[in-house]
Amino acid sequence: MTAEKRALLFRVLSAGFIFLTIFLVASLVTYSPADPPAGDSRQINNICGVVGAHVAHALFGSLGVASYLLLAAGLAIIAAYVISGQVPGRFLRIVLMLTGISIVILSVLSFDAATDPHRYRPAQYNNACGFIGVQIGHYLLTYLGVGIWVGLLAILVASIMMIARHETKDRLLRVAGVLVLMAVVSTLAHVLAQEQVTTIDPQKHLQLADGGALGSWMGGLLLGSFGPLGTYLALIFMTLAGLILATDTLLFALPAAIWQYLKQRRMSRMDALRGAAGRLRLGLSAVVNGEEPKAGGGRGKKEMTAAEKAAAKAEARELARAEKLAEKEAAKAARLAEKEAAKAAKAEAAIAKENEASSALAVDIPLRSGQSRKAEQAAAELDAEDQTQAAAGQPAKRPVPKIRTRERAADSNSGSSDSGGSSGQMRLVDSSEGPGETAPAYCFPPLDILDPPEDFDISAEEESIRTNGRNLEATLQQFGVEAQVVGIDTGPVITQYEVSLGAGIKVGKVISLSDDLAIGLKAPSVRIVAPLPGRGTIGIEVPNQNRKTVRLRESIEDGLSGSKKANIPLFLGKDSAGNPLVRDLTQMPHLLIGGTTGSGKSVCLNTIIMSILYTRSPRDVKMILVDPKMVEMTMFASIPHLMCPVVSDMSRVQSILEWLIGKMEERYAMLAEAGVKNIVGFNNLSREQIVERFKPTSPEDEMRLTYHMPYIVLVIDELADLMMTAAKEAEAAITRLAQKSRAVGIHLILATQRPSVDVVTGLIKSNHPCRIAFQVASRIDSRTIIDSMGADKLLGKGDMLLMAPGLNRLMRGQCTFISEPEIS
Repeated sequence: MTAEKRALLFRVLSAGFIFLTIFLVASLVTYSPADPPAGDSRQINNICGVVGAHVAHALFGSLGVASYLLLAAGLAIIAAYVISGQVPGRFLRIVLMLTGISIVILSVLSFDAATDPHRYRPAQYNNACGFIGVQIGHYLLTYLGVGIWVGLLAILVASIMMIARHETKDRLLRVAGVLVLMAVVSTLAHVLAQEQVTTIDPQKHLQLADGGALGSWMGGLLLGSFGPLGTYLALIFMTLAGLILATDTLLFALPAAIWQYLKQRRMSRMDALRGAAGRLRLGLSAVVNGEEPKAGGGRGKKEMTAAEKAAAKAEARELARAEKLAEKEAAKAARLAEKEAAKAAKAEAAIAKENEASSALAVDIPLRSGQSRKAEQAAAELDAEDQTQAAAGQPAKRPVPKIRTRERAADSNSGSSDSGGSSGQMRLVDSSEGPGETAPAYCFPPLDILDPPEDFDISAEEESIRTNGRNLEATLQQFGVEAQVVGIDTGPVITQYEVSLGAGIKVGKVISLSDDLAIGLKAPSVRIVAPLPGRGTIGIEVPNQNRKTVRLRESIEDGLSGSKKANIPLFLGKDSAGNPLVRDLTQMPHLLIGGTTGSGKSVCLNTIIMSILYTRSPRDVKMILVDPKMVEMTMFASIPHLMCPVVSDMSRVQSILEWLIGKMEERYAMLAEAGVKNIVGFNNLSREQIVERFKPTSPEDEMRLTYHMPYIVLVIDELADLMMTAAKEAEAAITRLAQKSRAVGIHLILATQRPSVDVVTGLIKSNHPCRIAFQVASRIDSRTIIDSMGADKLLGKGDMLLMAPGLNRLMRGQCTFISEPEIS
């Protein structure tokens, strides 16, 4: 049976249950004891006839008024299924728990000790819940006593906490504490009543005090062993232990609050006493100085004048002392500055000597970061000098420019200016609210809560980078390849050596030597980029010895200037040269991510979600998160951008995809009526233009118009799980969305750790031109994701290859890392 037929069957059964519930409610409301089976069958007062009379008699006899509670619970469950298509597990647990606790409380409250279900069964039980209520009240009060109220209170509190989504830790300890408190209450009731357990009649039915069998047994044991005093001490100890186990720190919260209040009162009194003592001291100093206060109204004035003089003298002394300290600190700072200047001068002289010596050797390789214009200018000047020397007949020397890393001062300043000052908060313009929309203002998270970037100092690896360059040339020479390293680009994870091949050397021969080069350079893997666009050379990428972690704060600060024109900017990381990788999701327009476990795929998804949270408000972007692992995206369960709770049940994803297709068609109809081509054009319309084009007939219709259309981003963490449940339906829905949803602002982000052809099919790949490949297990998986080899040579932990529309080659980069504390 297909899913559609099952859904249709469940809806028919739901409708039947609703009609059955109406019949039961009518039978119960019109029930009369004079109806059968207890009364005369010739005259029936029940509106539902003989069947209704028998059903009402059975329900009232067995459940009493609890019948209405069960019917209400059933209606609530059916309503939830009819509305959402399924019954959430949490909602079902809450309904069943509240219904059960209500029945138990009614049974215990209306229990009559004279009603003994074991000795006789009268026609009408004196209990609100009928025969079942008599049984529940009898057994609970007989065996547990009044301590059952503690348990009922605990269950009620647990239900309220579940409704409020309050997470309870150490549940077994809480249950143990409640059981201890129940035993204490029942035992105390028995000790206060001083009644012993007695048995009567052959059926051995217990007639107990309010403590029940539990209180009677524990009370007799404690009284017989420890006496009255020892019993009360044991009960006090058990009470404290039970409260600690059941409430944890809540037990100490009230005493701590009382102690804090008393401490504040005491401190305020001490401050008042100190103020009074100060005023008394000032008055005594005035008397000692010969300014004895006069009688009458002039006394207060004399005392205040003397006090002001004393205070002025003390302030002058403090100012003089502060000035002396400031002079000492200034002199000390000047001496330190002179020493630092002398050290800097010595260091510059030493560096100049080293540069002269290294240039005289004429064997080193120019090293450039690819990001500093000053370095390129210096290299050009050195080339000009070499040409001059060659013209004069002198041998040319290969220049050795200084190693320069990318300067982040300008980017940081611009990022801080965009962020709004020292607070580091993103100052981005939110969309204006239209009539009828009362969305609260979104407070963008500040950058200060993110970890600061790590320092990137290439000087520690300068010698090893140059050594690798010489070893690279030597290894190529061993295999008969004449090549020369003409440039080096350094990045956070890899170093790319730009190699110029000799005449007649085929590129394919160098590509076939990738494993041999890795052995010669003692590197885990070597990736060859051939050719480099616009240079006429090839690139050989070698991992650095010390890898730098690219933080989200660094990516945002460096890439904020390039993200201003993007509708949905994504701060993906940095490329091999250290440049920020900032891409616009609306230009992708969909993203496919693949990689093995631990390669950085989930971290990349977290980075994408955090990029949206930092740059776009909930009115601009809405998200739907699908997490079949149930643990990866729980940290984002409370963000305001979500259109629905995080989906962990893959059977619901198909319904979400169908809803997105319907939403896409609805938005296309709205764009057509508004006379615009895409979501950007619609959002640029003013309120008056929208009203003019849609022509509402009443103020109510005008309030219901859509004045701002947010983007919708669907994130699926594991595509393979979805394809296993409904492959054909999911593939068709994803393909249709990927083909048409760009104009209406719906974008897909799919990720998988099993990039096989049955998961990432040809239809899905053809509509996802932007793809990110992390480390994979084989070349086949690499071809499946990015249509070429290379992903199997990646290093893992964020090392990625980006295939973006508009680029004629794969771009290697390091994905942004964000930790769980930063997300929290």
